[in-house]
This record gives sequence, structure tokens and C-alpha cells, in this order.
Amino acid sequence: MVANATSYELEESTATDFSGATTQVVNGQAATFNHTSPVTATKWFYRVRAISDCSDDRGPYSPVVIVTVLPDKPQRQVSVEVGTASTIRQTIFIPGRTPAVPFTARADKPWATVAPASGTLGPDGVTLTIISDPVALKLGTNTATIILTLGTASKGGIIATDTTTPVSVPVSVTTVTPVSPGGKTTPLPNSLIIPAVGHATGANDSLFESDIRIANTSAQAMKYQLNFTLTRTDASQSGSSTTIQVDPGATMALDDIVTSFFGAGSDGTSTLGVLEIRPLTTTSTTLSSPSSVSVQTVASSRTYNSTPTGTFGQFIPAIAFSNFIARSTDSSNKIVLSLQQIAQSSAYRTNFGIVEGAGEPADVLVHVFNNAGVEVVAPIPISLLPGEHQQRNLLAENGITLTDGRFEVEVVSATGKVTAYASVIDNLTNDPLMVFPVLKGAESATRYVIPGVADINNGLASWRSDIRLFNPTTREEDAILPIADAVREALGL
Repeated sequence: MVANATSYELEESTATDFSGATTQVVNGQAATFNHTSPVTATKWFYRVRAISDCSDDRGPYSPVVIVTVLPDKPQRQVSVEVGTASTIRQTIFIPGRTPAVPFTARADKPWATVAPASGTLGPDGVTLTIISDPVALKLGTNTATIILTLGTASKGGIIATDTTTPVSVPVSVTTVTPVSPGGKTTPLPNSLIIPAVGHATGANDSLFESDIRIANTSAQAMKYQLNFTLTRTDASQSGSSTTIQVDPGATMALDDIVTSFFGAGSDGTSTLGVLEIRPLTTTSTTLSSPSSVSVQTVASSRTYNSTPTGTFGQFIPAIAFSNFIARSTDSSNKIVLSLQQIAQSSAYRTNFGIVEGAGEPADVLVHVFNNAGVEVVAPIPISLLPGEHQQRNLLAENGITLTDGRFEVEVVSATGKVTAYASVIDNLTNDPLMVFPVLKGAESATRYVIPGVADINNGLASWRSDIRLFNPTTREEDAILPIADAVREALGL
């Protein structure tokens, strides 16, 4: 702190270490900047410190503020900071039609209007501007559909709808809260951690992004701290955080969260990391056991890419920090995570992900077994920084070919808590299968129900269900697979 300060030294830079920064002295508490980003998005970093009126003494620098300037180009998705007063403008391009046809355009949500609202769609196409009212937008992702009704002019100037299918274009505006850089502390037991979120380039240069949904199932408004940490980063030293509030019984949508909320990946670089959803509001409900998940909050994610025929992706679960594992204190009864149905072959490849959650360094061993229960290679060691996430093709890295098998993960260091996942991808179709971690030997039920299995060929697609049964005990077990009469009949059994 500096006494008697009425002026401030303000630094602006495109580098995180403020190398080559531009410095100015501001008399007051506001400054204006104007930047354009013609090709790719650009990040600007700002920090400020006070200057004493009595001397030339300067105080410590403030926390860093990051502003991402997006290029001026057509965008179906934009994000703005909460409290924005100016109207929000997006542009979309509608491909041309020959012969030209009159059109009317509208939005299906009251907070958005379209200009021009009518006109002629000719061979050159038309660019529409969507104007959104920031006051009417809720926190998170707000979606609307722009609908073009194509018609034919008739007598009297009335446009009669023709048989052409209306053109529908989805757009969205995400209202975000300010983001602060810095490391994070140990999560709460009921923190939910999504082990992989991203905005990254995948196979065939397709762009993957992660959409998040957070549901507050309690009877009171809940505040959450969202902590994002880049992959292969020490989370205790580096990351980004923001705070949101979700009304009771409401679900908040956070589309393309890595870019829209945290500004990562907006410059075209591939970004992968971990998201922690940390409840900040105290409730009267407590966790019934160390392995219980949060009963006030439910979160889910979908990481996908967009293709001309639709989206393609997979669900990645939010895992309660209380379900992360540490080293067992009983060497005869190890705590192990098991992941079934992994493969590395000409038909499939497997991405293995692991996350340390406690903010402590961790050493783990990954065991690889085939479906006969034989360990096919020596245990693979992995060392993790505090809060670090790694995603690797562990089998390919170690020259392992595996038609069918499983991973087992154990912590061998005195510190650290981890969880893991696997994504098994069909090499022909790029269809992914997310494998969730299961605590080995913890299941005690005598009956399990798989709610949906299929053997269907409807002319458009051929559906099959592959099932894996794993016996974690040291004794032989009998398993009975009853099939309902209706299913028997449908399958011709």
C-alpha cells in the first residue's frame, strides 16, 4: 500500500511476463484502450500500481487482468463480460440462392433482433446482423435461432410462404464473469472436477470444444468458483478462476467454456485442461461418507467437434474430489482404480488421462492387463505435479498392442490424490467411448442392470452392444445374464 495516492502506473503488454510493456501514468481510476485483431484473437495483459503524491514511491502491482480482442469476422458464438451496457452485435452469412428469393428474418428469442428483417436472398448471399440486448441476457450461455422464411412475392406486395424449407442458424451469446489468474488451493470434498475440457484441434483439423452444464439441485442460490488449469501445469502455481451464481433448481449452460470464459484457445492454439467446480455457499446438507458425491450440485460436460452433418463427441463426467484415491495405508489391501475395455490396435486407439486433485505431487503406477488378467508390461510410472493433468496415448508410447484389456491405477507416493479416465476411439469412424474410473473391489451389489442394449439394423445404422465383465476377486465367480422375455423375442432367442 502507498499513502496519498491519486495517480497510478498502468502497464499493458501482450506477454504474460510484461516484457516490452507499455507504461502510462493515469490520474484517476479509468483508462481507455482501443485495439483491433484483424486475423486471430489477441490477449492483452494489464496491471497497475499506486504512486505516492508525497514521493516517487510505488506500491505493489495489482492482480493481472486479461482482455481478449477477437477478430472482426462473422461469429455465431460470442462472449461478453457481465455488466456490459452496449448492445452486442454478431454477423452471420447466408449462402446465396438462384434464382433470387424474398426473405423475412427473425429470432426465436426476445433478446435478439435481426437486421435486415427482410430483403432478397440472391446469388451473392446476404449478411445478417444479430443485435442482442445485454440487459436481458442471463449469466452463462444464451442461445437463439435465426429463422429465415423464404417466400415468393405475390400481388399487393404480400409475401406468401413457398415450399422452400426455412433456413435456421443457431447463435449464442455467453455472459461471463471476470477471470483472475493464479494458482488454486486444495479442493473441497464436494468439489466437482471435470478431468478434461478443451478447445483444441483434433483429427482432420476438426475443432473440439467443451460445453458444461451445472445444475443447482438445492433450495438456495449457490455460488461456485470455477478453476481452470492447463494440462501439464502445476495447479498450485498457475491457473485461472472466476465465480458464478446459480439459482435454486436452475441449470446454467457454459458453452465452449475454455474460450468463452477463460479466453484460452481463442488465438487458434489447442488448449486442454481441467475444470474444478468448487461450491462457495455453505449448506446444511453434508456428505454422508468420504465417497459420497455432492448432493447440491450436478455437473456434466460434452466435448465434441462440429461437422457438416452435425456434432460428434462424448460425455466426460464430473467426479467428486472425495472420490479421488490416495495411497493405501494397508499394503495388503491396495486402493486401485480400474478402467475396462481399453484397446490399442489397428481398429482402436486409447487416450489415457490422469489428474492429481489435492494440490500435492503424486507418483502413480499404471498397470496394463489383457482380458485374461495377465499383466502385459511392467507397471508404467507417472509423476504428477500438484494438480497436474496429463493425457497420453500410454499404450502406444510403450509399444503395447492390446485387442482388449484394462488399466489399473494406484498412488505409490505419500502425497497426492488422483483420478483417471480413458477415451477409446474407433480408428475407422472416430467414434469415442469414455471409460469411467471404478474403485476396484468396492462394488458389493449382487445384481446390476444395464438399462439399454441393442442388436438393431434399421437400414441406416447397425447397432450392437459390447459388454465386459470383470472379476476383481481371487476366486472364481458365476454370473447369470437374464434377458427379459421381450428382449429375447426381439433378438430371436
